[in-house]
Amino acid sequence: MTAELVPVETQSLVPANLFGIDNPKAIIASATAKADALADVVKKKGLASNISGREYVRVEGWTLLGSLMGVFPVCVWSREVENGWEARVEARTMDGHVVGAAEAQCCRDENTWKGRSEFALRSMAQTRATSKALRLPLGFVMALAGFEATPAEEMDDIDRTPPPVRQAPQRAPQRPQQAPTPRSAAVDAVIEGESRVLPTVDSPANILAEIGVKHGNSTAVKAKGIIGHLYGTTVFTNLTAEQQDDFARKLTVWRDEPEHEHIEQYTAGDQPVLVCERCGVSLEAQSALV
Repeated sequence: MTAELVPVETQSLVPANLFGIDNPKAIIASATAKADALADVVKKKGLASNISGREYVRVEGWTLLGSLMGVFPVCVWSREVENGWEARVEARTMDGHVVGAAEAQCCRDENTWKGRSEFALRSMAQTRATSKALRLPLGFVMALAGFEATPAEEMDDIDRTPPPVRQAPQRAPQRPQQAPTPRSAAVDAVIEGESRVLPTVDSPANILAEIGVKHGNSTAVKAKGIIGHLYGTTVFTNLTAEQQDDFARKLTVWRDEPEHEHIEQYTAGDQPVLVCERCGVSLEAQSALV
């Protein structure tokens, strides 16, 4: 009896994924490392096209990624179709396993390829099929690298005009605040009731002093009563330039109506109000008619 060796056929184990490992964290770490290396080369060598503000990697970048992952494109066939060419490419590992496949066309009804030669259309059909076949198993790594997962060759008919730059809304120029009207020492003296000498400038103090002389009342009391009632403050310097102009206009009207004789009265809120002793109409009501 002789012993014979019988060969036993064994099947090679196919890796569960392109990384040859089954630890999820290790797979993500490996994919991220390859994506970072790819992104550096694509950016430095200009292997991506900017289309409408987004970065699409061309076939050279996809084949580079395939080399990093041990995946290579193989053109299975190309054939002429109506008005163009069509090709099929498979993405295979070094041991011949197919991990992706795609078919693509390039036709003359595309704006970019009108009037182009046969070999140019056939070549572009193979190029599109190549990047698309690699995209299917490797698109997630391209996305990790910060690029679009769609190959640039598939975007030929897309408008490449960059999106309009959004400009911030223009604000209306703010009106510069005017400094308070400067006053002389003579004006200050009249407003504070320390003097009846009228300044030479035509100012609220000048008009107020004239009113005080005509009506025989205290200039200081009238100034504080008018300002406090109309503008909520008894300090002349707190008025804005517009309020000072409005104050002077109201005083001019009052000065030119000698038939009114105003006296100071108080409201329930202890706010002084100037009311005509003859007709009972307040200074504010008279000024509103202007």
